[in-house]
Amino acid sequence: MTRRDFMLMAICFALIFVAAFTIARVRSRRARAHTQAVVCQTRLRQLVLALRFYVQDYDGRFPPRAGLARQALSPYLVGRQAWLCPADPDRAASALRSSYEFNPALSGRQAGKSSPVWAFRDRGPWHQGRRQVVAFDGRLLSEW
Repeated sequence: MTRRDFMLMAICFALIFVAAFTIARVRSRRARAHTQAVVCQTRLRQLVLALRFYVQDYDGRFPPRAGLARQALSPYLVGRQAWLCPADPDRAASALRSSYEFNPALSGRQAGKSSPVWAFRDRGPWHQGRRQVVAFDGRLLSEW
């Protein structure tokens, strides 16, 4: 084996290693994004469950203002994690900030069996350019 053969073999080995590393890194990013989306969906469903408990305790009415939804639902949730989407780039920015928004059209209204309307959604398109959206009945609606 000549020095030239050895160098070619080393270059080929390096290229194969770089290609394998790149493929593994892309798969890791996809897996992380999928995990964040699943955790986000779970947290949105926790918020809806808390909202349903609230509505049950307050004679079938939603919180009076969208801005007060977080305070109104806090007795029904344990900790602050339910309000934070793992894909939100600013999730650690403020102790008072939420990654999710409550539908202001529901504020103060009577809960009923109306058409499916979203109750909570991501504040930003953090899941591959889309928002996670959940209805009052707990169903995940089409992502925007």
